[in-house]
Amino acid sequence: MKTPRSAKFGRLILLAGTIGFTVCLSQAQSPYQRFMKGDGCPFCSGGAQGRYGDLSADVPVPDALKRETTAPTPVTVPSVAATPDIKPVAPVVTSATVSTPAASVPAVVTAIVPPSQPKQPELPIKLSADGYREVDFGQLASYAFEAPAMDAAPKPGSVDQIPEKIQELDGKPIRMSGFMMPMKVEQGLATDFLIMRTTLACCYGMMPAPNEWVRVKVPGKGVAIRMDVPLVFTGKLHVGQVYEENLFTGVYRLDVEKIAVN
Repeated sequence: MKTPRSAKFGRLILLAGTIGFTVCLSQAQSPYQRFMKGDGCPFCSGGAQGRYGDLSADVPVPDALKRETTAPTPVTVPSVAATPDIKPVAPVVTSATVSTPAASVPAVVTAIVPPSQPKQPELPIKLSADGYREVDFGQLASYAFEAPAMDAAPKPGSVDQIPEKIQELDGKPIRMSGFMMPMKVEQGLATDFLIMRTTLACCYGMMPAPNEWVRVKVPGKGVAIRMDVPLVFTGKLHVGQVYEENLFTGVYRLDVEKIAVN
């Protein structure tokens, strides 16, 4: 018995659709993968059908934004010895003669050594009357943190490079201010977002350090999106490396309880 031509055609369409769906899945990337590559906010850049969208590829770059390619003009600073019009003036001592060892005063300054950077001060964490620790990014980002390599083995919860004072915040209720950057949007509500130190990381800003954002996954339907305004977030903080599908996504995570306008 021969198979009807329409049945063969239907199977062919089903097979083509399955192959196409598989290819799409293999090329898909999570919002965190795009964010870690420097793509910025997926909401504003069109990844979540946002408000602004990206510029098309045919839009030329303004001349004012093009990088300067010519070398800077060298500036020559004449030395005192090479200038005949400048004569040394003998110091005048009115009360007593002060002698200075010649070895302590160099004849020629060959290099300018910048002063050493001051040590990071201790940033006390205040406990509010309602039992929440008042935390800010001045404390969370007060140390240098180097993100693990892309091919490094995942270490969920690892506190490597994190100071003990920050580790003590793990599992504690905190209150902090920041800006919302939606990572996943469903039906107009943010179900996954970052608390950012500034809005400069959005779309076309600089990539922040891993300890300059806090990840928030909202249970349920999500929360209203409030961008470009400082907000106050209350909840339980978790300190330690965070991963999504073996991809490093930060060092802080917050179980949010309340969001209010600052």
